[in-house]
Amino acid sequence: MARLGIVKVRGERDVNTYVLSSGAGGEAVVIDPSAPPEKVLAQLKGLDERWIVATHGHPGHLAGKDALKAATGATTAMHMADAKAFLRSADR
Repeated sequence: MARLGIVKVRGERDVNTYVLSSGAGGEAVVIDPSAPPEKVLAQLKGLDERWIVATHGHPGHLAGKDALKAATGATTAMHMADAKAFLRSADR
């Protein structure tokens, strides 16, 4: 059984981004993709990023989303209440 990996990445404006993974070489989910995206991408080496999830629509929690999506092709998601404000930036 794969172990769940959890890495906290400290972003700008004291926003915490979390990378959850199913282990080395496994799939990953990024929660609250802050800037700079390079710090988050460094934690994704060897992982297959599947999802980018925003817990809410605060700009700091979305600052790295576009760069991460471009680099990984991951699907983005956020709650419908916030997605209305960012409709073009969320896949689901």
